[in-house]
Amino acid sequence: MAAQTPRQTMDSFVQYVKGEGILDDKFDNTRNLVRETYPEFALDIFKNYVRDADKLMRELAHHLKQPVVDYPKVDNITHRFKGASMSIGGCRVVTACLELRDACDRKDKERCLEAYQQVVTEYSTLRDKMKTICKMERAVIDDEAGGHSKK
Repeated sequence: MAAQTPRQTMDSFVQYVKGEGILDDKFDNTRNLVRETYPEFALDIFKNYVRDADKLMRELAHHLKQPVVDYPKVDNITHRFKGASMSIGGCRVVTACLELRDACDRKDKERCLEAYQQVVTEYSTLRDKMKTICKMERAVIDDEAGGHSKK
């Protein structure tokens, strides 16, 4: 039995993650963007997503720690986080963000904190998977470029 190529290994892992409901088909759409002309494009998108999402998570934590929650501000940050997650196919993060937005609409701090914890859980899972996928994508790019791609 032949060993899997880096692409086959990554494709199998992505299918596993999609099977877990962590990613949806939007992930594949993003991953396949301009693959032929700019193979690093999807990798850049995923790295930027993680960087931006980490910042949004810090903002959410800060605002939810306040004695008086600025619900419109939390809702706005959550909306941005949901949109970014949706664009890369992070469907469980999107669902968790919807719950947090609903809690903001109700101005229910306790429910916001519970929903935020779910966002943290789902984002942590997605972030770990994205980091693994980025490493795999790097291996695919290097393999398909004969080890001569930029890093």
